[in-house]
Amino acid sequence: MPAVAAVPCRRRGGRGRRPGRPGRGDRVELYLGRYLDFLYDTFRLARTELETRTRFTALQDELDAAMVAFRPEVGGSRTTRAQVSILLRTEPDRTRRREAYLSRAEASASLVQRMRELLEVSNALHRQMGFAGTVEGRLAQSGLERDEVEAWLAEVEQATREPYAELLERARAELGVERVEAWDLDYWLEQAGSYPASAFPKAEAVARLKATIRGWGLDPDALPVTIEEANLSNSGWNIPVRIPGDVRLVLNPTDGFPFYSTLFHEYGHALHESGIAQDVGTFRSDRPGQFGEGMAVTVERLTGMREWQRRVAGLDEATIERAAGVERWRKVRRLRSLVAKCRFHYAAFDDPSADLAALESRLSEELLGVPGPERPLWADDMFLAQPQIYVQNYVIAELIAAQVWEALRRRFAPDPTADPGVGPFLREAFWRHGQARDWRELIAEATGRPLDARALVRELTGTEP
Repeated sequence: MPAVAAVPCRRRGGRGRRPGRPGRGDRVELYLGRYLDFLYDTFRLARTELETRTRFTALQDELDAAMVAFRPEVGGSRTTRAQVSILLRTEPDRTRRREAYLSRAEASASLVQRMRELLEVSNALHRQMGFAGTVEGRLAQSGLERDEVEAWLAEVEQATREPYAELLERARAELGVERVEAWDLDYWLEQAGSYPASAFPKAEAVARLKATIRGWGLDPDALPVTIEEANLSNSGWNIPVRIPGDVRLVLNPTDGFPFYSTLFHEYGHALHESGIAQDVGTFRSDRPGQFGEGMAVTVERLTGMREWQRRVAGLDEATIERAAGVERWRKVRRLRSLVAKCRFHYAAFDDPSADLAALESRLSEELLGVPGPERPLWADDMFLAQPQIYVQNYVIAELIAAQVWEALRRRFAPDPTADPGVGPFLREAFWRHGQARDWRELIAEATGRPLDARALVRELTGTEP
């Protein structure tokens, strides 16, 4: 397909482009070029062998079904993954926490052979599409390059190293153990406390959300966003039925700060999706993943802002200060866990035949400061099956949100959590474009510089901009 291969892939080469809003004369060429980029992705897939595509899809379906159906065994009884998560946070008995943590080993052992095959088949599929492998292919399809992602991960790892060591030492001392294990950290963080649940009642969550969005200059009741409740295994989902005209949030409300964070995060997706104003169907999307997640985290961060906590949740300074320290530890731990998972995924796809159990243990020691699992857990990982090479998007989303909030504080001082100019600004700068504009250019234009890790590093290290 020489004619197809000659089509320029603008999304792939956006890292070094000079920020600047395109003039009227450039827009037709720019939009046509992006449209051809998306067609080119379709043509790439069409070049692959039917047998490879069929086996790839079958393995994904098999692994997904097996992981969904698995019920871990703890204390001689089968339970749910959600219940295991609760045990790890709340069970005082360390032996029982260990059993809960290792309960996934049974699933992993049953999935290893098929997961290795999927890694191999996925690499073959992406090589047929013209990429070096799955990692490079998936990143390229999101407009990312591996070297830049690796550099961002390294910066985040470096910035979290000192506070994470502090976290481990404090957990060790307060738990009274010789060495912290993987099954100790969720429990210790839960015991360390956070914001009082009484300050975040589920009955007021949606009303507070809508009042906050009105304070940003938007009318939530005029948006095509429907909020419903259901008995879910998690706190909530965003479901874009038809962008931009039918976006839904399905929630399982609970009292406490975590539910508010989830609610604002999922509503951030909904604001983005319902704010897209594009005539071309291909452009009516909140992709790529890292940009969509970045927009959601930008809205989620409202709940962690001191101005919002004082005004909406009625918290005093002492409570805010104490809880903010715990939440910082949670973020540091989450970021390091994401970095570790990214590095595992990249290495696993690079060499599916490697000793992945040993890699799992090494990364646990090096990045998480705890011994690796006694029995391998690595194959019980939905993100290895689908969506593949996605975890870095959660790290990049934090980079995006940190940089956007720095810009909001400059532009809408003194209080960007309640300035009616913020909503229209976000809509015009980011949401309305869908996929018609390159996400890097939008960030550079709105914040004054290309995306980098500086804002997030400043947050994590407590340094001033």
